[in-house]
Amino acid sequence: MIDDLHTGIETLVSLYETQKGRADELSSKLLLAESEIKKYKKENAELTDKLNKLELAAAFSESSVDSVAAKKRIDSLLEQIDKCIKMLEL
Repeated sequence: MIDDLHTGIETLVSLYETQKGRADELSSKLLLAESEIKKYKKENAELTDKLNKLELAAAFSESSVDSVAAKKRIDSLLEQIDKCIKMLEL
């Protein structure tokens, strides 16, 4: 009976040590994963900020190109209108 108790206690201690080792390992993995998540969140925020700046810059550069093209088109149309008016006056 005492031998059975002793064997049972040894089994419990062994199981405890196994589970404690597993818990320590999982705790280490969790800390590493949390660190990586933090790093990726920071990188994501930086990339989002960079994307927003690029989109804003592109919007301004496109509008200036579009406005230059629009001004040229308007000037061309005004010249054509002026030519038509001159032809009508003759």
